[in-house]
Amino acid sequence: MRGPSRPRRAVLSSQVIALAVLANLAVLLWCVAIPQTWRTISHAGADAVTATVVWCPPEIVRSEPCRARFTHHGQDQVRPLGRPGLFGVEPGDVVHVAHVAQDPATELTMTGWRAVLDSALLVSLALLVTRYGLRRWRRWRPAVDHAQRHTAGDASAAGPQVPASPASPPFSHTRAPQARGRRSHPAA
Repeated sequence: MRGPSRPRRAVLSSQVIALAVLANLAVLLWCVAIPQTWRTISHAGADAVTATVVWCPPEIVRSEPCRARFTHHGQDQVRPLGRPGLFGVEPGDVVHVAHVAQDPATELTMTGWRAVLDSALLVSLALLVTRYGLRRWRRWRPAVDHAQRHTAGDASAAGPQVPASPASPPFSHTRAPQARGRRSHPAA
C-alpha cells in the first residue's frame, strides 16, 4: 500500500498552511495586544491632559509619530504622540494623553476610552483567532492520524514492524475509553 493519494496530500498540505497562517496571526495579535493592554493599565491612574493633534505624516503607514499640542502649567508644548492604536488620529482630533515627563522628546501616551477600547478589541480578536486555530487543530488531528496509519502499512517504507500493543488497538479513537489500572483476574 502506498501513501495517501494526491488529493489527500493536497488537503493535508492546505490544512497545514491554514494552521500555520492562523498560528502566525494569533502570535502577531498577542504581540500587539499585550503591550497595548500593559500601556492602558499602567497609565490608568496617571494625570491625563487634553491634547490636540496638530500634525500627522501624510502616509497611511506612518514612519514618524503624529504631534500633539497641550497645555501644562500654563505652557504650550508640542510633543510626539505615541502609538495611537487601532483608531487613527488626524490633525484637529482632541485626545487624552498621560503626561509622564518634562522632557520634550518623550512621546505622549494616549489614555481614556480609545486606549481601553483598543486593548479590549485586540485581546478579544487575539482570543478568537487563538480559539479558532485550536479548534481547527483538534479537528485536523484525526485526519493526520488516519493518513499516518495508511502509510505505516507499507513494509518497505516503514522499516521493521512492531506489533501493536493491546493497550492501544488500531483506530482506538473510535472506541469507548478503556478502564486504566490493574485488572484483577479470578484465581483458578
